[in-house]
Amino acid sequence: MKSLRIAINAQLRPGGGNGGVESVLRVLTGLSQLDGPEHYLFVALHDHQDWLRSLLRGTNASIVAPRRSIGRRLMRIVRGDTNTVGRYLDSLECDVVHFPYQQFHRTIAPSVFNPHDLQHRHYPQFFSADELQSREATYGPACRAAHTVVAASQWVKRDLVEFFALDPSKIRVIPWAPLPVETAPSPSDRESFALYPAMLWEHKNHRRLLDALALLRDTKGLRVPVVCTGFKTEYWPVLERHIHDLGLAGQVTFPGVVSNTELAALYRSAQFVIIPSLFEAASAPMFEAWQHGTPVACAAITSLPEQAGDAALLFDPTSVDEIASALERMSTDAQFRDELRARGARRIAEADPIVTLKRYRAVYRQAAGVALGEEDRALLSGT
Repeated sequence: MKSLRIAINAQLRPGGGNGGVESVLRVLTGLSQLDGPEHYLFVALHDHQDWLRSLLRGTNASIVAPRRSIGRRLMRIVRGDTNTVGRYLDSLECDVVHFPYQQFHRTIAPSVFNPHDLQHRHYPQFFSADELQSREATYGPACRAAHTVVAASQWVKRDLVEFFALDPSKIRVIPWAPLPVETAPSPSDRESFALYPAMLWEHKNHRRLLDALALLRDTKGLRVPVVCTGFKTEYWPVLERHIHDLGLAGQVTFPGVVSNTELAALYRSAQFVIIPSLFEAASAPMFEAWQHGTPVACAAITSLPEQAGDAALLFDPTSVDEIASALERMSTDAQFRDELRARGARRIAEADPIVTLKRYRAVYRQAAGVALGEEDRALLSGT
């Protein structure tokens, strides 16, 4: 098979509040461990290369970075010199360029684009005017210009077809695989708290979660402690005031970003994980909960039911009553938690990271015009 050079756009500052995008790039670094004639060039920011370098294990991948002055322009998605960006990527002389998150630039080589989701079309109120303009200026044209568009779920694929009138055959559905998680000692007994790991964006729906906790306390005398980890955005002061108004200061904890070791310990200690988000293309916390043997309750919206299967308690995240009911059942029904724990273990066993990576490799080969072998054709069938 022909040797291919694949450029992967990885221009990200780790730990900067882009947890989902960072997880995607961490998954893709696993390409370095696949056998095959491909060589993968991870295009990093000039001053943020080490975090990627520490993840590359094989010999068929390397890191490149534009000069610092060009790197600054690369970060200016709207105002930047996109011709300069495109010329830099073209200078790498790659066969395919992969844009695994919502930044896109036209290149001579065929490209693969992951738009992830069209949340702005469903919840425009959660975005500034500039953000809406940027997404509209990028997503549709990028989807049309790319050789292949990749979605993480059938739900996102349907959205792309509906809003951008894309040919369904242009879109490949490749669910994201779980990342390896840090191990933590298994507690002798789980504690009676719920865990919600999520950045404090408004669509993560922390406010209704707080309302549900207050409802349970006031109507049934049930106090469910909750720990909410994650980057504190500009929405945090709103939540902080709401916690005070509801009198929940002693019941909920918002520690901000915690280390991987601390997060693993929280997963292992929590009675259950709750995910009341209003919008998700895919949920890393759901995978992580299953990997740590923790049962899950999650919102029955967008792609979450597709990801959860029968391994989570689903509820309407727009209903405070339903969130409260989910909290009550998860905190009081030990047999049900055990059932969900067993289903989650089966679900995570089916999510093979190697299959995800091989599907991406097959997409790259197809975009480059390489004749696909039997395994590649099988991997792409049904996507």
